[in-house]
Amino acid sequence: MMKDQTISVMVMDARSLRDYQESHIQVSGQACISVPEEAVSPGITVNQIEAKLPEESKDEWRRRGFVDYIILLDWFSSASDLKLGTTLQSLKDALFKWDSMTILRSEPLVLEGGYENWLLFYPMFCTKAKVQPPRQTISSSFPQLNFSYPSLEEPNPLAPVQDQPEVPPEPPE
Repeated sequence: MMKDQTISVMVMDARSLRDYQESHIQVSGQACISVPEEAVSPGITVNQIEAKLPEESKDEWRRRGFVDYIILLDWFSSASDLKLGTTLQSLKDALFKWDSMTILRSEPLVLEGGYENWLLFYPMFCTKAKVQPPRQTISSSFPQLNFSYPSLEEPNPLAPVQDQPEVPPEPPE
């Protein structure tokens, strides 16, 4: 999709401005702009975001209504991680739900796997391919397994006592 010249795509990179300046997506004919995570917060509007954008991103930002697809990403973005209050969800809501001045051609999409996966699969379409992603903090929803193993040093259980065979009483004569 990125290489198809008949489809116009705008990538909105929501990593920090420092991370974006160090390395970002670069595909000829397609726009990639920095929308720093510092500029996006829950309940923010597109006008507030635009005021906080780097100067080099502002012209492309204003063209967002003229592209076929907007792709949102951060380091580890995933559509399943879009939750209320996250940077990508706040950006998506501001662009698609609350912007009354610019009507997008389609709902913004999320790059599955984020910039980390893009680096792995398409290093030739990055300004610098040898960057180290930050450590991902994984919050597990699985319950903690709290159990203990028996000690091997416990004494052996007592051997079962052998019962004497019962002798039936002899019948009286």
